[in-house]
Amino acid sequence: MLTRTLLLSAAAVTLMSGAALANDPATENPVVKKEETKITTKTYTQVQDLPDVKEVKFSVFDTNNDGKYSMKEVGERLFESFDRDGNGNIDNIEWNTRSVMTITPIEQETFEFVDYGNDGITDVTTYSYNTFYEESGLMRFDDNKNGLSAKEFIKAEYQALDADQDNLISLKEWKAAYEDTYKSSALTKEYNN
Repeated sequence: MLTRTLLLSAAAVTLMSGAALANDPATENPVVKKEETKITTKTYTQVQDLPDVKEVKFSVFDTNNDGKYSMKEVGERLFESFDRDGNGNIDNIEWNTRSVMTITPIEQETFEFVDYGNDGITDVTTYSYNTFYEESGLMRFDDNKNGLSAKEFIKAEYQALDADQDNLISLKEWKAAYEDTYKSSALTKEYNN
């Protein structure tokens, strides 16, 4: 009986040792060392096409290429954007048309390839797709972020700008209203931030 108890105790100690080894992370499914794992990520980003939208980079507002945006530069460039037919005047239809997008819709696809053991064979591949909006510097004027109209930018009624009452807003009339609306020097600082 004593021999049998000793054998059972020895077997129990052996099993417990084996169990301890089995739970030891060093002996359980060997983990590949970091230097043996190669992770490659590829991201593809592109602007989504919007129908009937002409893309204009904010950098084109720097018409004298001095690296800063002045009130005069921004005002004149916006006038050109709002004057959709290019006749040198903003008519009542152009006044209400949202001609300047203040956000750019972006699509982004990301692929991640994991090669355990760095043997050239991809073991795990993950894919993600994301869409987001990139904001432009003009977004601060576009309250509802659905495109900026001349009316929204100047925040005045059409007839208030039409000084000569010819039912058109000329560049001269636009400049007067623009400079009156945004005469604060703080705004010029905001353009350049």
